[in-house]
Amino acid sequence: MENPEYFPSSYDTAWVAMVPLPGASPEAPCFPQTVEWILQNQQVNGSWCADEFGVSINKEILLSTLACVIALKKWNVGSEQIKRGTRDGFLVIFCFWYS
Repeated sequence: MENPEYFPSSYDTAWVAMVPLPGASPEAPCFPQTVEWILQNQQVNGSWCADEFGVSINKEILLSTLACVIALKKWNVGSEQIKRGTRDGFLVIFCFWYS
């Protein structure tokens, strides 16, 4: 394998996005590009995990979505993405499906 392709993990990206900038205001992310990635990579269904294999909703998708919502909430950005991922979107469907 000469040039392996690595796709970003939504879950890991969200955790990195939550790291505050050291020595600065705790209101600033250390890696703002990860916050921007989260804002730009939400799926149509409101989740942040690509369903590459046609698998129905699973733990990985739920955990990735929760982590991304928490990261956006931490920096008080992405209100529309948070809304799509929670109340009006993915997490509501997930909770209904598994209740």
